[in-house]
Amino acid sequence: MTRKMAQTALLTALSVGFLALGSVIPTATLGIAALAGLCTGVCVLLSGKRQAALLWLAASILALLLLPDKTLALVFALFFGPYPLIKALAERQKPVWEWAIKIILFLAAFGACVWILARFFTLPKLPISYPALAVVGVAVFILYDFGLSKLFFYLERRLSKFFG
Repeated sequence: MTRKMAQTALLTALSVGFLALGSVIPTATLGIAALAGLCTGVCVLLSGKRQAALLWLAASILALLLLPDKTLALVFALFFGPYPLIKALAERQKPVWEWAIKIILFLAAFGACVWILARFFTLPKLPISYPALAVVGVAVFILYDFGLSKLFFYLERRLSKFFG
């Protein structure tokens, strides 16, 4: 139990560290949020879903309180942080339900981010509409999911040698 707690604490610190780096490099917001979200996935592999949920919660709260870039913290808290955990749960379902859950989650997170940003901040003017951006986002999300699956498969094989 102590080992799992220590691993979770280190991964939480690493996740917040990545997010802090993203505040310094504002053009890499989504990439840094995805990188911080990988910490949740590694925690699922090493310590289990419960510890990963605690990591996501702690990293989200710390990021929202400490980081100057609230957009980055919000994107992590609503999507990239919990996604590896939800992915692990969704992949236990039949493929049709698995993808329905994943895409609904993406669209809900996208809608929540747009709503929160519109409500409390100024939304940027884009050359395409937000619904069109959501469609493009789903396509990119599917590619992200496939890449994440491959990465987690590789990490699971590699990490099992070190952490049994």
